[in-house]
Amino acid sequence: MREWLSQEMLLLFLILPLGYWIGQIKIKGIAFGSAGVLFIALIFGYAGFILPKSIMDIGLVLFVYSVGLQVGPKFFSSFRKQGIRFILIGLVATIAGGIATIFVTKIWHFPVDIACGLYTGALTNTPALAAAMDSIARFAQGSAEKVSTGYGIAYPFAMIWTVLLVQSLPIIFHSQLSREEKSYLAEEEKIYPDLVVRTIQLKNPQFNDKTITDINPGREIQATITRIKRGESVLLMDASTHFKLEDIILAVGTQASLEQLSSKIGVFIYDAIDFSSQITTSDIEMNQPSLAGKTLKELDIPRRFGVIITRVRKGDFEITPFGNLMLDMGDGLHLVGPEKEMKKAVETIQGETRYRDETNMLPFLTGLFMGIALGQIPIPISGDTTINLGSAGGVFLLSLILGHYRKIGTFYWYVPKAANNFGKDFGILLFLAGVGTSAGSKLVSAFQQNGIALLLAGLCITVFTSICTLSVLLIWYRKNMLFLMGALSAATTNPPALSASSGKTKTSLPALGYASVYPTALIFKILFVQLLAIILSA
Repeated sequence: MREWLSQEMLLLFLILPLGYWIGQIKIKGIAFGSAGVLFIALIFGYAGFILPKSIMDIGLVLFVYSVGLQVGPKFFSSFRKQGIRFILIGLVATIAGGIATIFVTKIWHFPVDIACGLYTGALTNTPALAAAMDSIARFAQGSAEKVSTGYGIAYPFAMIWTVLLVQSLPIIFHSQLSREEKSYLAEEEKIYPDLVVRTIQLKNPQFNDKTITDINPGREIQATITRIKRGESVLLMDASTHFKLEDIILAVGTQASLEQLSSKIGVFIYDAIDFSSQITTSDIEMNQPSLAGKTLKELDIPRRFGVIITRVRKGDFEITPFGNLMLDMGDGLHLVGPEKEMKKAVETIQGETRYRDETNMLPFLTGLFMGIALGQIPIPISGDTTINLGSAGGVFLLSLILGHYRKIGTFYWYVPKAANNFGKDFGILLFLAGVGTSAGSKLVSAFQQNGIALLLAGLCITVFTSICTLSVLLIWYRKNMLFLMGALSAATTNPPALSASSGKTKTSLPALGYASVYPTALIFKILFVQLLAIILSA
């Protein structure tokens, strides 16, 4: 059996399904989720079966890359509104962990290298581990192996504690997550209100024989007129169309915008009117890479194809089309136009349906390379002392930028939702399998050298940090538990906790909370662990 399990791929794909199955078991509504893989990996690591470190590194990079691409479109707007809060949350988590580390070090008289390892492990921060190893070599006497030992002891228990804590928060504070989901979606609908279709009859003689430019200059009313019924004829709306008194107009927009349009030109008609004639409609998904990243004004679809776009669906929300609205891969479009022109428009805009399910691997892989390279750039902090963000930190920051801008040069970063979810879920499983076997292999020797004190010290750091951070988060986000769960996962830089939080909702709120706090928490901890080495060496 041992010889059989020495095959790394067999070992990996034994740990993954076993751990995933364990993680699905619920006890009073709480499950370990992906952290179940960590449990199984610890057991195999304790038994002497170790996976290559590259599996852990690849998994972490995949996970943070997928999270960044997912929340990038909303991250920057969120940070602009609440940036100071996110910075303070990251700072509180960093300093609280440092205070706790200094305290337990003085009680149990740990050497500096073990203490720095405990700090990075208790706050589940792998990039800070690399900085700690480098700091020990430069500022203090000790060994990188002992740093890794402290990290390996504290990490699994810190991870488990945080996973259980974030899942327990809704129970502890009696939060109804389903109600919070509805509240969040209602707030989003204020930004992107539901679109409706209304029929308006032109009664204002001021607009007789006028064009849409005269009626709605500068598109001050966010509504789209799609068709006009004049007698028995149905006309497709375009910029050259001249309106006549008594024209019956079919318009799409928010309720407020349509009321504004109606009060300006005429009255609502509530009787059913047939606008079909030779005009047809089509709902399609934009899957043409050559059109992605371009605005509706640049595409000029009415002139090119003789059809008009009456609404655009981005994610869960419909938007009234306007000239500067940029189309992304996967956007839903509602088209109106003559049957003959409609066929050509659908073929061109929808493109080949294979793009809907395929990921262009060139920009995807290029983004990973650029992120890893970014993470290796040295950042001077004083004299000859430099730090770097590490592969995961660099990839995460770059993925936020790519997720926000989508297109850089000729590259368009579109990842189908299913593919992005797979990268996120599979990445975290690989990471847990790798870190679990590594930590499990060191448990016995670490306990023999330092006894139960190491475990207790790591737990003290983790618990104190999470309580301090949670106290601050509750002041601002008590009514938004899903966001709070993600933010707490980020403050403790704990990817499995985010995975557990995301499993509680269909919205991206936990991921948005995670992405908002994670960058500052990551950077502060990388900086602070180096300061911690200097303080403890003094």
